[in-house]
Amino acid sequence: MCDSENSESVSAGLKVYQELFPKLFEDDNMTMNYDMLETYPKALAKAQKWLELIEAKKRIIKYYRDIKRVDHMTRRSFIEIISVQIILEDFYKIDDSLQDFFKEVGGNPYEHDEYEICDKLNSSVEKKDWEALEDVMRKPLFGFIEIEIVKALKKWVKSRPAVQPLIADPQIEEPKKVDEKEALDDLLC
Repeated sequence: MCDSENSESVSAGLKVYQELFPKLFEDDNMTMNYDMLETYPKALAKAQKWLELIEAKKRIIKYYRDIKRVDHMTRRSFIEIISVQIILEDFYKIDDSLQDFFKEVGGNPYEHDEYEICDKLNSSVEKKDWEALEDVMRKPLFGFIEIEIVKALKKWVKSRPAVQPLIADPQIEEPKKVDEKEALDDLLC
């Protein structure tokens, strides 16, 4: 239902998933429904229900931590969360997510490519360096991120205004200031 192009089917599928997802983490329900960890967030991303997607990803991270299986899936979930925070322009929450990454994954976070990408996403946004942000999205690791998130992030970056360089380029001439009186006199002559 959630893979359908029909919005009514997707909506109905999301309602079913929203009911079942919290129950997934109770008792042994995960054994029979492991694919829901992937399909529910995918459906949320497709429907652009970003806040619900963040909450689902956080719940999945907690599940992996509880079963002591903190691996690439956990770390990639943080890339998705930070990417969605950028889309939503919740920039102040990115630092919290980086702290959560450090806390959930443990050890030196910089030994993980996923953390470096999260950090580069954050620094690109802080500097408003949209080209650097696009470069980060070209990393092979972004090929494993939910495609709907990547598409929305690319669209968001393309909508950003270009940032003027802080240092003047000596090859570009500044426009000459025109004296208004002289311009009027030139027109009358």
